[in-house]
Amino acid sequence: MFLSDRLTIDGSPRRTTDGYLAAVANVARTGIQEYLGSEIGKPEMGVVRVYRPAESVFDDAAMQSMAHRPITINHPSVPVTAENWKQYSVGMVGDEIDGRDGKFIRVPLVLMDASAIREFEGGKRQLSMGYTCDIDWTAGVTADGLNYDAVQRNIRANHLAVVSAARGGPELKIGDSHMTTRAVLVDGISIDLPVKDADILARYMTTTTALADEFKKKSEKSEEDLAEEKKKSMAKDAEIVTLKTQLADATDATKIAARDADRAAVITKAKSILGDKAVTDGRTVDDIRKQVVSARVGDAAKDWTADQVAISFATLASTPVAGIDPLAGPIVTDAAADAEVKAAREAYTKDHLRIN
Repeated sequence: MFLSDRLTIDGSPRRTTDGYLAAVANVARTGIQEYLGSEIGKPEMGVVRVYRPAESVFDDAAMQSMAHRPITINHPSVPVTAENWKQYSVGMVGDEIDGRDGKFIRVPLVLMDASAIREFEGGKRQLSMGYTCDIDWTAGVTADGLNYDAVQRNIRANHLAVVSAARGGPELKIGDSHMTTRAVLVDGISIDLPVKDADILARYMTTTTALADEFKKKSEKSEEDLAEEKKKSMAKDAEIVTLKTQLADATDATKIAARDADRAAVITKAKSILGDKAVTDGRTVDDIRKQVVSARVGDAAKDWTADQVAISFATLASTPVAGIDPLAGPIVTDAAADAEVKAAREAYTKDHLRIN
């Protein structure tokens, strides 16, 4: 079963030179805590008194599960995992889990997200541990004479949430005045901390700063690697498309043969009309046709389109005798030329003459 506790940050939280907020806080306690019946699978019960005995709270596995837990703002609707850590985490719990006072579990923690720190400084200072546990529905009475309805067993922490309201009650306050303190230097500032917390915080600040820097470097490197991989992928895609196109062109024998045959036919016709004056080397098919038409038709063909030039060239090739009207009926030299002229005449007539 997934539940949550609420306690309060204490231990004189302080800002680091990096802008983080570090503190030492009580995050779990023994005793009876009240839950709504709907929270723990008993909707028929209004309020359920759940006993957290010392053997459950200070169990080694339970305490170890509280180390290195992500910190969230309020409880997410799902457990925090590696898959959604980046979405929910605003800080981290350290690994110095202390339960020596027999009632509270105390841990070092650090808030790393600026907006989370602003919420804390604005008054959102209480903590709620999100965890799973087994509920033993055995009612009883504590050594202090308090009745309870059920007992928590096998507590396992998932995350620590910063919340507004504390289930733990008003006994947990920021900066307990009864604690014996000593001055320690944090980021060049002298502060008072409980004696047992001073050493914990000093060690934790050293390791947390190093871990944060390492994580930042890894994150930046990952983003750079991702960008580089995307760049390489895009380049590879372009290369593949280009190679496929080149391969298709190079292996399409039909296209190659048709292109070569068309060019050879145009060159042959150009030389039959212009003789040695025909220049074909290094010229495109359109350029060769334009050369022949310009030589025979003159300035009238200066602004003609490629289609007009093609029609004129086909007509000249099929009617090499000067003075023949291209629309009056060509002198056919062969069946292929006759078909070409017929198609050219029909296309030209359709595009340029109005037939009533």
